[in-house]
Amino acid sequence: MDRRHEPKAAGAATLAHRAAHFFSLWMDPWFLVCVLVALALHAVVLGLCWAVPPRVETFADRTQRLSARDIDALRSARMARELSWSGALKLLGTTSNGAVLTRRRRRAGPGGLQRAVSRPTSTFAIDLDAASYADISRFLRQGALPPPSAVRVEELINHFDYQYPEPTGEHPLGVTVEQASCPWKPGHQLVRIGLTARGPRPGVGATPVSVARQVRVQVMFDPLRVESYRLVGHESRLQALVQEHDDGEELAAGQRVTALYEIEPGASSVGDLLRVKVRYSRLREQQSRVLVLPVTAKPRALASASADLRFAAAVAWFGRTLRGESPPGLDPLRSVLELARGACFARSTRAPARLARRGRGADCDGQRGRFLELVRIARRLMRRG
Repeated sequence: MDRRHEPKAAGAATLAHRAAHFFSLWMDPWFLVCVLVALALHAVVLGLCWAVPPRVETFADRTQRLSARDIDALRSARMARELSWSGALKLLGTTSNGAVLTRRRRRAGPGGLQRAVSRPTSTFAIDLDAASYADISRFLRQGALPPPSAVRVEELINHFDYQYPEPTGEHPLGVTVEQASCPWKPGHQLVRIGLTARGPRPGVGATPVSVARQVRVQVMFDPLRVESYRLVGHESRLQALVQEHDDGEELAAGQRVTALYEIEPGASSVGDLLRVKVRYSRLREQQSRVLVLPVTAKPRALASASADLRFAAAVAWFGRTLRGESPPGLDPLRSVLELARGACFARSTRAPARLARRGRGADCDGQRGRFLELVRIARRLMRRG
């Protein structure tokens, strides 16, 4: 036999031997049993996977899972769908390999705006007083503008009463949320969050009766619907807020707390705008309870908002102006006067029902009218220079 054909003959013999060994395995009953058991287990696993329904991911889960780069990519994709292709090309760029890139934005905008991607959760204090309003009133009536450090916008807002519905149901407290356009920043939205405790307010000199303890309020923003946000006021409390109120605060019967958030809308209009989460404990209970309110409000004009929201916005704008946070060269207090005047009427008005139908709020004790006087005084002092 020619030696050149020996490797081919050896390879054929090896292949024939392996084929014979393979067929002998299939003839072995134990081997067939093992194969059938493996196939059955595989079918059971596949059946369980199809039987268990997938969990619906909420925007809170999505916020924790996605990184800032992932959310930027999703935002750019949604913008490309919502805008025309030519408009999208102006906002989006492409790399050499075709990957879509978004414009880089600052993590914190002017005036303390927080990016929702970097910090999607905010909190605010509920143990507020009205000392700042009394100080400002004393300065203005003495013919002087108050120093910016004496102006606490959150205390000015909570100096006034707002009409919130009485809490009902299992929780001794309730949450009310309203949204409208922001008067001092076109294109931004203003969200009013009201926290109300059940029960009548105590009279003057009476000891407040607590209805809940360890109360903590969290506002969670969807980064796809909110580009950035800012809690209006609370400048002197933000740094120590987490440590100071780590165990929460007490909420007294009839107590009402109002917070305003300025929001820069995101590229998407689908899903929840934010969620308000209130964790608390009843007086004689150790277990915590949770009240969650999802908010899917759509943007609307400030003129169509409630009188309370419009008046709270005017008070906040007034405080921001006294703190020097309004652009120079303008007359913002004139706009504050117009906004506040439309949201209140004097106690001596002869037709309060007619004005209420036109969207004006009741000024039962004359507080809102006295606020208009302070705005006029401040405007004269500022124009005098």
